[in-house]
Amino acid sequence: MNADLIRELLITQRDQADRAVRHRIGVVTAVSPLAVDLGNSGVVYTSVSSRAGYAPAVGDVVSVLAFGNDLLVQSKLASGSKSGAGVFSAYRAAALSLTTGSAIVFDSEERDLSGWYDTTNGRFTPQIAGYYRLSWLAGSLVLPAAGELQAILHKNGALFKRMPPSVMGSGGSGAFAGGSVQVQANGTTDFFQVFFYHTAGGALALFLSGSDTCRFDGEMICG
Repeated sequence: MNADLIRELLITQRDQADRAVRHRIGVVTAVSPLAVDLGNSGVVYTSVSSRAGYAPAVGDVVSVLAFGNDLLVQSKLASGSKSGAGVFSAYRAAALSLTTGSAIVFDSEERDLSGWYDTTNGRFTPQIAGYYRLSWLAGSLVLPAAGELQAILHKNGALFKRMPPSVMGSGGSGAFAGGSVQVQANGTTDFFQVFFYHTAGGALALFLSGSDTCRFDGEMICG
């Protein structure tokens, strides 16, 4: 294999890697001027355009290419796998104590590609009908000995998926509870939250240590 051919192959591989990094999934939030929410708030794109032949509509989940501060909307993900749709990862950053049966508002995000998670009320509201995988975790270090706590998934404000409780023994160690389930959403009004239940008797402080101990994550599985 000659040197020129090797150089061409290396350039091709590098360009393919660059394109993979730039490929994103977003949601069209406006059409005039065209705007796409990629879940990376604070990033300003100076130019957003659409590939010829595709007319974006508000709410479309789209595939985009990012070139510096410019976005090119390639197509609507209307069929097949909607890779990246609904991907979010939220966690609780500010100190919070909750009475039993209260919703946990995960107030910070590591990512929210579609913008469907709300840090003000803790709700994940998918905007594409389909099946989703949701996972969550919460706990406390101050639960009384032999006390119980649960972190339960609610759908539309009602208890939906219950997991076994975590019980704190007499040794005084912390207790944590969570789960991971598949759920179905109608793509319009269905929303999901995590609620905190415990036997402490009053308000119980959540254990927080960054993004690893009190969190809520999800992504779309299929439409």
